[in-house]
Amino acid sequence: MSNAETHLARIRAGEITLQHVPRKEKTHALCVAAVHMNGRDIINVPAHLRSKAVCYAAVYQNPTSIKAVPLPILQDEPGILELALGRNGTLLKWAAETEGVTALLTERMCEKAVNSHGRSLEYVPSQLRTREMVRNAIIRDGALLMLLEGKESLVGDLIEQIHIKHLPDQFKTEKRCLAQVKEQGRLLRYVPLRVMTEEIIEAALQSNPWAIEYVPATFADSAPVKAAIRRGGFPEKLLKNLALQVAG
Repeated sequence: MSNAETHLARIRAGEITLQHVPRKEKTHALCVAAVHMNGRDIINVPAHLRSKAVCYAAVYQNPTSIKAVPLPILQDEPGILELALGRNGTLLKWAAETEGVTALLTERMCEKAVNSHGRSLEYVPSQLRTREMVRNAIIRDGALLMLLEGKESLVGDLIEQIHIKHLPDQFKTEKRCLAQVKEQGRLLRYVPLRVMTEEIIEAALQSNPWAIEYVPATFADSAPVKAAIRRGGFPEKLLKNLALQVAG
């Protein structure tokens, strides 16, 4: 068995990385095989062997390997950047802040990055940020509304489409919370105290009696809670906790 074959066998067995192979014995085939196993091994690929095939293989295995892809290759083959962003949206921050790479970004790339990691929306260049991109991201993660302060025109009536679980507290209204707990009582846990009412608690308990677990201490002695307790069916431990809240 030749040295190249030995190195290849050991790399595929996970015994070594390219770092352990003498520079003169590194071949293109060996480098492709190595990054297939561990994308980060691209840093041990000599510059003259860092081909498109090596870069694609490395990024596919580990998207963060994109940081070691030579800029000329990215410029000639932007699909490698798109692959990385689609597999790991957090890399959009790096792309947006790296000289030379920022100019390669497209709307499609940013959309893929945001689909992969919603909070990457923050790093989408303003000229590439579309209303549809913003809306889709926020529907998946309402907390992203916090990044759009002063840009409400981008979201319009979108707040009504975001599940209360993912909606930041400052956007929750009494009307919205009431509607949601009527559908799923245990969503009471996501209702902020500033909009909590006996009506909301009653609706939640009617929908699911076990929502009683999420009744705030200030409402533990309220009429809806007393009525639910009278109907029975709760374990003694839970009732004791409610009694302690009332006492407190």
